[in-house]
Amino acid sequence: MNLSSDHIDYITKDLNYRGIVAEGVQDEMIDHICSAIETEMESGMRFMDAYYKVLHAFGHNSGLRETQNQILKTENKTVKLMLKNYMTIALRNLRKHSFYTFINVMGLAVGIASCLLIVLYITNELDYDNHHKAASRIYRIDTEVKFGANHLHMATSAGPLAETLKADYPEVENAGRFWSRGSMLIKRNDQNIKENDVVLADSSILNIFTIPFLQGNPKIALNEPNSMIISQRTADKYFPGENPVGQSLIVENKDSYKITGVYENMPATSHFKFDIILSLVSDQCHKDPQWLSSNFVTYVLLKPGTDYKSLNSKLPAMVDKYAGPQARAAFGDDFTMEKFRATGNKLDWTLRPMKDIHLHSDLTAELDVNSDITYIYLFGAIALFILAIACINFMNLSTARSANRAKEVGVRKVMGSLRSHLVRQFLTESILLSVFSFSVAIILGWLILPFFNELSGKQLFIPFATGSFWLVVIPTAILIGILAGVYPSFFLSAFKPINVLKGNMALGMKSGLVRSSLVVFQFSISILLIICTIAVNRQLGFIQNKKIGFNKDQVIVIKDAYGMGTQLQSFKEEILKDSRVLSGTISGFLPVSGTNRNDNSHWPEGKQPTGDNLVALQCWRIDYDYLKTLGMNIKDGRDFSNEFPSDSSAVILNEAAVKMFGYEKDPIGKKISRFAAGASSGGFDPNKFESFRIVGVVSRPLKTHFQEKLIFEDF
Repeated sequence: MNLSSDHIDYITKDLNYRGIVAEGVQDEMIDHICSAIETEMESGMRFMDAYYKVLHAFGHNSGLRETQNQILKTENKTVKLMLKNYMTIALRNLRKHSFYTFINVMGLAVGIASCLLIVLYITNELDYDNHHKAASRIYRIDTEVKFGANHLHMATSAGPLAETLKADYPEVENAGRFWSRGSMLIKRNDQNIKENDVVLADSSILNIFTIPFLQGNPKIALNEPNSMIISQRTADKYFPGENPVGQSLIVENKDSYKITGVYENMPATSHFKFDIILSLVSDQCHKDPQWLSSNFVTYVLLKPGTDYKSLNSKLPAMVDKYAGPQARAAFGDDFTMEKFRATGNKLDWTLRPMKDIHLHSDLTAELDVNSDITYIYLFGAIALFILAIACINFMNLSTARSANRAKEVGVRKVMGSLRSHLVRQFLTESILLSVFSFSVAIILGWLILPFFNELSGKQLFIPFATGSFWLVVIPTAILIGILAGVYPSFFLSAFKPINVLKGNMALGMKSGLVRSSLVVFQFSISILLIICTIAVNRQLGFIQNKKIGFNKDQVIVIKDAYGMGTQLQSFKEEILKDSRVLSGTISGFLPVSGTNRNDNSHWPEGKQPTGDNLVALQCWRIDYDYLKTLGMNIKDGRDFSNEFPSDSSAVILNEAAVKMFGYEKDPIGKKISRFAAGASSGGFDPNKFESFRIVGVVSRPLKTHFQEKLIFEDF
């Protein structure tokens, strides 16, 4: 006969009144007393009579308290002995049930190994740019432009911005610029080598970023025109076994640059990883006076204690002071920044913390491909789900063996074991399994890591020699062992010995509900992960097979062909003689990443440029065979042709651009204008214009990161 909850509450309160208050001991004595009362009540005795009979057997108050004291003394004297006993019995049980142990260890190990790889990935992502000593004080200037229908977010900013910030704002300790021109051809002797990680930079960047020098003096390394610094990797490539400082490399087949320093290879956890840095003073662009252009990636180093948000609030006034007059010169004397903003337009410079760039920035003209903080949250959730599934599987396997452990629990309790003893015993087994699982998981992770690195494009490693790694792993193994084993431990230790020894194994609805809930949760998460995997796989298939406005199959790109110089056209003609080649084209502008991009603002010819009619276009210079080679569909008009000399000032637009100009009806023959390039500065001249006649319209391509509106000019 089972006692009701009211009976158990009465017993608990009465024992407290009689002085049985020691945690753990009280639970054990209540358990024994309840079992004895149930036995007496099965013979027909009332609850109170049975209760007092059991108390009499204990010796009433004095006997109960003496029993409590003896238990506490015994526990205090035998802690070490009991721990040794727990370990011995746990190892014996694990060996005896080796198949169960194998399943439990491998199930938990696979989950932990998966979590380990994900944690290594997340840690690597969060570690970006922390190697710079002043990382918390370095900020990049981003530009946001909203002009009419155009809205641009760029990682670049105006050329004069860096020096002006240093001069006008005392909170700016230093400022410097990068100017990326994409890949460059570099050679020492006769053979050109394409280098992708090349940039031009102000000398001040060496005082902003931590770029350790191996050779040369960083204080003067980039001060002179035609000077350059290179990474250790580049030095080993071009000057194996030699001292490169003082020697020269040829850039783009024309300019000789003197090497003034060698620096350590930039870490993989840097948002820029340049192997060659050229002095920016080597190019006339370093004097660019244009405040309305955005060609440079500008960084500032703020003085300690500076609130960057306070400096951010001052930048709109800087826009008005310096960009305003140039905008007025371009758009007429009636132009004001107040009117510009009142119509919904925008020109803003904002400070972005450098440590936020990798995970929080996806702007136009980033120095490298960044990640997204969303992936960190997503992968972190996946890691937790995998670990939860593994732990739930561990719990269910443990409770599923309850029938096998029930008699052990009953006999132990009859022999005097307390429930707390049994909890410790089962937790010891759980922790041992967790430690074994972690050991196997680390080995599995180490074996799988090369394949994971290939998949993720990372260079991750398990830091076995780092003390902090083991300070995390060992406590985590113990914690997971406790978390995974706490429910089975309390569940198994709760069996009443009299019921177990009689063969009555009614576990109760509450226990079944908990285990059922765990199983439902486990399968729900598994199904969710499977669905997400299928969705991602189908999305990748969609990206690979979707028609995107040009033919990407059977098209071979020969990069950096411009290195052939005047022989490039002859090379094309020679290639076309091969019967396997259907068509060929020459252009540095392709609808894929890693090729040239040239943005310019245009407006319908005959109108004054305003925020309402300016359209920012990507201008691609191509030859006569470009559209045919890439399989672009001409919806209206014609392709460029060498039979029309006037095509040197003609353009082909796509449907998006035509719509932006308001030329949906009969666009052929209409013209668009833009500012002409200035002769001295390299920027635009607000007093000079050039116009282009529309000769064709191509179908709008699928919108991509680079491509929404484009304009083709005859090459």
